[in-house]
Amino acid sequence: KYGVKKVIYIGKLGTLKKGILPNEYIATGDISNVYGTEIRWKNVFENIQGDNIIHGKHYNLASVLEETKYWVEDVKEDFQFVDPEIGNMALGAEKNGVMFSYLHIISDNLVEEYDEDLSNERKENILKKRKQRYDEIIKYIRRVGVV
Repeated sequence: KYGVKKVIYIGKLGTLKKGILPNEYIATGDISNVYGTEIRWKNVFENIQGDNIIHGKHYNLASVLEETKYWVEDVKEDFQFVDPEIGNMALGAEKNGVMFSYLHIISDNLVEEYDEDLSNERKENILKKRKQRYDEIIKYIRRVGVV
């Protein structure tokens, strides 16, 4: 209807993988669990490789308030990423015949404690790291020829 062919969603998400420092890595993938149903899509970044790129499965929660210790224990072996939007956006894109992909900064680790997390994400050093990751995201987008 509006001529949109592809949507690249850029944002931030949490990881369920040990050893992943917040604000150092970029997440992408083509699978999400949305309200108990696994969905899959064609990811334009599926072949992108880099020292700080992590490909994985995503879990879509309605809210970060659902990210309890019990929930993490239940899903950490099967999923690498969590956020409340990616799966819903993928469903909406699919419904409208639009290609969907994402590159997100990993901003929080739900299975290990680090000095950087969502409670202090406005600190100058964290904002500087995020700027570096966003610049890298733009390079990856250009590499696949989306812009």
